[in-house]
Amino acid sequence: MKRDIKKAGWDLIPCFANTLDLVFKEMLEASSDWKELVQRCCKIAEYFSNVEAQGHLKRAQKTLRLPEHNLTESKGDKWLSTLNMLERILEQQEAIRHVLLEFNVDLLLSEHENKNIRKTASSLQAFKDVISTAKRFHSLSNIIPQVEALRKKLKELQHSGNEFANELAKHLNHHFSKAKENDWLTLSTALDLRYRDVVLSEKGTSTRIKKTIIAEMKHLDEDNKGRNFRQPDNLDKALSRYLDKNMLQSNWDPLAFWKFPKDEDWHLSEVARKYLAVVSTAVPADIAFDTEKARLVASRRSSLDPEHLNMMLFLNGNCFLDS
Repeated sequence: MKRDIKKAGWDLIPCFANTLDLVFKEMLEASSDWKELVQRCCKIAEYFSNVEAQGHLKRAQKTLRLPEHNLTESKGDKWLSTLNMLERILEQQEAIRHVLLEFNVDLLLSEHENKNIRKTASSLQAFKDVISTAKRFHSLSNIIPQVEALRKKLKELQHSGNEFANELAKHLNHHFSKAKENDWLTLSTALDLRYRDVVLSEKGTSTRIKKTIIAEMKHLDEDNKGRNFRQPDNLDKALSRYLDKNMLQSNWDPLAFWKFPKDEDWHLSEVARKYLAVVSTAVPADIAFDTEKARLVASRRSSLDPEHLNMMLFLNGNCFLDS
C-alpha cells in the first residue's frame, strides 16, 4: 500500500495512534529490562485469567477490602492496553501478593519491580492524558500540539528520575523530529484556530507556512478564474485577518470555524478545509472494518434500521460540509 501511494505521488502520513504504539514497542525492544518487566506483568495477568485463580483473588480482595476487580490482560505491545494492565496490577498488588504466596506461585514482584511498574504506568499515563483530549476531532492539526505536550510531560517525569520516560522520549523524538518540516502537519496546525500559535511561534517555520498558504490561495484563485467564483480583495489581508483572531478552546470543532466564511475569506477557507479534513489516525476506520469491534454497534444499536445507522454515520463524518 505504501509503495502504491508513493507511486501515485500522494503524501503518506502514518497513523498517529499506530505510531505511538510503535514508539512504545521499539522502546521495549531496545531495553530488555523493561521488556522483561512488561512480560512478567503479562504472565501475572494471564495467571489470574483462570477461573480458579480469580476466585482466590476475590477472597483476598474481600479480606484486604480492595475493589473486587479482575486483572486486565495485555499483549504487551500496545501502550494503552499495557497501561490498563499495569494500573490494575498496582491497584491489586497486595491481593496478588497474598494469593501468590498462599499457593507458592513463582510470579511475585519485588519492591524494585513494583517501583518500575509505577514509573512505566506514569509514563504511559502521560500518553493517555494528552491523547484523551482529542476524542472527537482526529485532524492532522492535533499531531504537532500533542507531540509537544507529550515531550513536556515526559521531560517532567525525567526530572523526577523516571528512566522509562527518558527512553520513551528518545523514541518519540526519533519518529517526530521532523514533524514541523511536513507541510501537511504544519499547515493543518496553523489553520486550526485551537493550535495556530504552536507552529507560528517559531520565526523560520512561521515564514515558510505563511508563504505556502498564500501560494495555495493563489493557485486556487487561478483555477477558479472565469467560473464566477468569489474573488478575494487581497490574499495577504485575508491571512492577516485570520492571524489576528483570538484562539479557540481545545474542545471546539476546527472545521466549524471555516464553515461559513465571508466572501473575502473564501480562498483561505478552502485551503483550511483541504488540510483540516485529513484525519490523523486510522483507528475509526479500523473499528469500522473490524468485525469484533463492529459487532458492538450491532449489539448496542440493534433496534436501529441499517439504513438509518449508515445515514447517521455519514452525517456525523460530514457535518462540517456546506449544504
